[in-house]
Amino acid sequence: EQFARDELRKIKEMEEKQRLEMEKEKQGKLEEQKLEQQRIERMKIEEQRKQEEEEYRQQQEILRSQNEYEEAIKRQRNEELKQEELDGEIARRLAREDSTLQMVENNASKKEKSIGTSKCDLTKYRYVELRDIINTSTDTDLLHACKEEFHRRLQIYQQWKELNENSIIQRQTSRIPMAALSSSSKGFSSHFSQNNITLQRYFKVPFAKPAHRHMNMHDITEVATSHGMWYAHFDGQWIARQMELHPNKKPVLLLAGRDDLEMCELSLDATQLTRKKGAEITAVEFETLWYQCGGSEYRMRSQHEKN
Repeated sequence: EQFARDELRKIKEMEEKQRLEMEKEKQGKLEEQKLEQQRIERMKIEEQRKQEEEEYRQQQEILRSQNEYEEAIKRQRNEELKQEELDGEIARRLAREDSTLQMVENNASKKEKSIGTSKCDLTKYRYVELRDIINTSTDTDLLHACKEEFHRRLQIYQQWKELNENSIIQRQTSRIPMAALSSSSKGFSSHFSQNNITLQRYFKVPFAKPAHRHMNMHDITEVATSHGMWYAHFDGQWIARQMELHPNKKPVLLLAGRDDLEMCELSLDATQLTRKKGAEITAVEFETLWYQCGGSEYRMRSQHEKN
């Protein structure tokens, strides 16, 4: 009987042990399932976060692109407005004193007829149209014709202005040094040296002539220190950039297409700068000074664009 009870007790203990082991195993599986579920949820949350970040990044990229596009349109429009304002200002000034202007233009026309006329009749073109062709044309003949017409009108305007200015000296020194004008030809000619129409050339001239007829570098330096120096970059026959350095004054940097009224309107041949000893300088000297004075990067049109 005692043996039977012991056996029964052992059986119950074994059953209890098995039950506990099964409970423990079941609990372990539940824990594993719970951990796996948590891991899956964390992965879903992480994927959702990455997806939201990517969507946000794409939205920001689209917004940035839109802003850049709008800024580019705005800058282009501002440039167009500035150019239209310049053209309008030139047109308004040319419209004043009609009789005087007509007299000057008639004289200029007579001189042109005695030399010959251009292949392209651009007299009816507006300033904004001429400037647009100059900036975008790939037709070499049309491009040169537009440049000639544009500067012909500038010369007519400057001649008219000279007749109405109180101080001719003030007029001359505001755009071209007296030293450069002393041997220049003010009459407009459409006959230029065709070998130099694409050359980039650079010059510097003092704003006043040295006292000695046969000047040397010491004379030039002395005059430049007291009166200032004028620098010019000619793209072919026409000026592209101009610098004016005066003692105790900020440098004046001028750019064709933006500051035409304040720049030299004469062709390179007309200025005769190429004949002035010591006037021509290197591109490196000009560019170094241009950037030192705060000038922005200047992009020259390539030969492919011009032709």
